[in-house]
Amino acid sequence: MVWVGTARAMSRFVLVSRQEPHPVSGYHEVRPEPEGVPVRARFVSPHVAKYGSHEGCGCGFNTESLDVGGFDRSSTCSARDLVPFLGALTDEERAEFSAEQASRERLAAAVVEASIHGAVEVYACWSGDEAEAPLDVEDVTASHFAEQLAPLRERVLYRVARVAREPMVEL
Repeated sequence: MVWVGTARAMSRFVLVSRQEPHPVSGYHEVRPEPEGVPVRARFVSPHVAKYGSHEGCGCGFNTESLDVGGFDRSSTCSARDLVPFLGALTDEERAEFSAEQASRERLAAAVVEASIHGAVEVYACWSGDEAEAPLDVEDVTASHFAEQLAPLRERVLYRVARVAREPMVEL
């Protein structure tokens, strides 16, 4: 499961029901967490929401099932590193990778948007481990969530600093 803590509520995202049919390219879920749930203790941010991938949970943010000859899926490997190997994938593997990458890019975009209003926190753990303390805290940029094949480690709190919005230039 993945949660995102923000200074402002992530209200601009559409909630999508798991029961509704959905194209893999467009599904995501943002569900605010009420006060008092154990996972809120992991955050200093006033707004915490569960953020789902195309699979509805956090699993779809990681590309872990690919086994392509010659491709080293180390922890430092990026999504860009996989591009030369896409032709070696089956149609099903390419579709799954595409869905996972789209989920990572939507998470990164949400973090970028939220970081305009303040620091953002992202926390991932297995369902049922929400009361467990983080094992590590890592400062990252929002792009980390789109670039890495495995952008979320279990029970790690990721922190993204607030970014200043570029001032509009009048022409």
